[in-house]
Amino acid sequence: MLEPKGNGENAKRIVKLVNKYHLQKRVLFESFSDSALSKLARLAPEIPRTQLAGSYKAIGRSQDFAASFYISDADNYLCDKNKKYMLWGVNSSKQMYKFLNPDKGVTGLLTDLPIRLAKILQENNHFRIHYQSIIFPTEKLAANLKLKNGNQVQADQVKLVNNQLWYHVQPNM
Repeated sequence: MLEPKGNGENAKRIVKLVNKYHLQKRVLFESFSDSALSKLARLAPEIPRTQLAGSYKAIGRSQDFAASFYISDADNYLCDKNKKYMLWGVNSSKQMYKFLNPDKGVTGLLTDLPIRLAKILQENNHFRIHYQSIIFPTEKLAANLKLKNGNQVQADQVKLVNNQLWYHVQPNM
């Protein structure tokens, strides 16, 4: 997630960097500023945008809305408009379990504790319910991984098997 500050004065620079590193399908723009989101929509319409807070009825050209607390009226409105509804600051296990409930229209959780959330998702078979195991990417991957012992290795492939990521580490470690 990338959040331009202010009115999006750096929007061109941000989009240029995203394009340079081919991150268009891996980022989400978010902002409290409608003008920043409008600039980003003009510069990179293919990249999703999330309005942070404000009026959920005035999300304009953004695909998503994010708030720090759940509002059932916002849930209903955004669902009717086919917009996504995310909550930020979801850090307690109780909150995480609550918003995994599909009856709540929350489509994303923003947390400072991603490992806790990942464990809860795995415990509840959330990944198995919503995702099929696949092998990806079809192209070569270049990633540096830091091991628990502090060493770094390069991976050139990754695959998902039984909800676990497996990396192929290049020879000549």
